[in-house]
Amino acid sequence: MGPNYAWPGNIRELEQCVRNVMIRKSYRPVRQSPIAVNGSAHDRFARDVAAGRFTLEELIENYVSMVYAAEECHYGRASKRLNMDWRTLKQKLNPEQVGTFTMR
Repeated sequence: MGPNYAWPGNIRELEQCVRNVMIRKSYRPVRQSPIAVNGSAHDRFARDVAAGRFTLEELIENYVSMVYAAEECHYGRASKRLNMDWRTLKQKLNPEQVGTFTMR
C-alpha cells in the first residue's frame, strides 16, 4: 500500500485491508476510478486548483470544459457565461473533461 496511498475513506475497504493484513500479511488495494476515490470531478478540480497543479492552459481547458458541461453542452450559453466567443470556447474545450463534469 505504501505511505503515498490516498485512502478513499471507505470503511469497508478499511475492514478488508485489516482482514488481509491479518490473514495474508499484505494488502493490495482495489484500483478504483478517480471519481470514486476522490469524489466528483468538481471536487478534484477545486483541489487541483488550490494545490496549483495546473498550467495556465490546463486551468483554462478544465474551467471552460466545466462551464460548458454546466450549461448542458450549449456553446451559446457557455460562451456568454464565460464572456468568450463560441469559436474560442470550442478551441479550448476538452471533450474528455466535459464527459467527467457531466457524470453524476
